[in-house]
Amino acid sequence: MIKQIVIAGIAASALATATASAAIIDVTSVNGSWTATNPAGVTTSSANGGTNNRISWGDPATGSWWNPGPQSGYQFDSLAPILNIAEETAFDLGTFTHFNFPIYDDGTVLNSATLEIQTQLEIDSVSHSLTSFFNFTHNETPNSSNPCADGGANGSGVNINGCADEVSFNLNAGATDSVSINGTEYFIDLLGFFTNGSLTDTFWTQEDLENTATLRGVITSVTSEVPEPSTFALLGLGLIGLGLRNRKRKQS
Repeated sequence: MIKQIVIAGIAASALATATASAAIIDVTSVNGSWTATNPAGVTTSSANGGTNNRISWGDPATGSWWNPGPQSGYQFDSLAPILNIAEETAFDLGTFTHFNFPIYDDGTVLNSATLEIQTQLEIDSVSHSLTSFFNFTHNETPNSSNPCADGGANGSGVNINGCADEVSFNLNAGATDSVSINGTEYFIDLLGFFTNGSLTDTFWTQEDLENTATLRGVITSVTSEVPEPSTFALLGLGLIGLGLRNRKRKQS
């Protein structure tokens, strides 16, 4: 009886082991590029090693004609490489920054833009890429309004330095993808942008500051319940052993 339990236990353990191994998941690169900017006068540039990952607009309201202050702008910065990612746990892919500086409207103030995110992953050394698009709309509010566009008073809260601007993130396409590797289906989801730890689609940004939001993702998987051939063999040996044991018992 004890031998039967041991043999059956080994077979059951092998079945469990067939689906228990965890994959090694790395994000090797994340690249964000701004496209489809409106109006056309918005300028695109590269920063911090990115490619077309910054856009700028407006006539600076600070500084002088020989040394002007900064323009307003958007920038996306990658946080890759991101190594040993745990499944079902959200992780950071990159940061979005709104450089909200005082400007005059010179006809180039941003209305909308699209951010294309290219994410390259390796799952157990198998490469996979995901391309996603986020549509941004921008509300460049007058700094002197009272109340401000968010309904709050000028000079307090998010409007402490003048009325906050409104940035909206709208997911367009490509947020979710999947890939099958060695019998396991991996689902890659770009969750969206987080501010103050919460997922959001509207971001009120303080004037005269660099305001940031974080792009986060999550990876989950579903593994086939069909065991490996070696597991079938081990289970078969266990069942054969039990059959022989029962036959001998009947013959005696």
